[in-house]
Amino acid sequence: MIIGIALVSLLGHIFFPEPATNYYPWIENLLPIVMGLSVLGLALAFRWEYLGGVLSIGFFLLQLLLYWMIRGHFFPIRGLLVFSPLPLTALLFIYLGRADGSKPA
Repeated sequence: MIIGIALVSLLGHIFFPEPATNYYPWIENLLPIVMGLSVLGLALAFRWEYLGGVLSIGFFLLQLLLYWMIRGHFFPIRGLLVFSPLPLTALLFIYLGRADGSKPA
């Protein structure tokens, strides 16, 4: 479900940009790309729990940092509530990977 929501958000951002913007800088495309990489980390976590969880959290934090650098303000709280299942699930995968002892070599 999380992967589906993220893919719909990514496709909507790419194919239906905000109509009110006349100039759309290329750097804005980094935000959905990094979110896609974070979701890819979750997909990897189904096979390698620890590695996928760490990648997912890392890319999620990178997205927050990029948003702050590009837009000049912090990610909206409503957006964090929508995407909150992503880092929470990644944290659970990290915990599961540590409990199983399946850390990457």
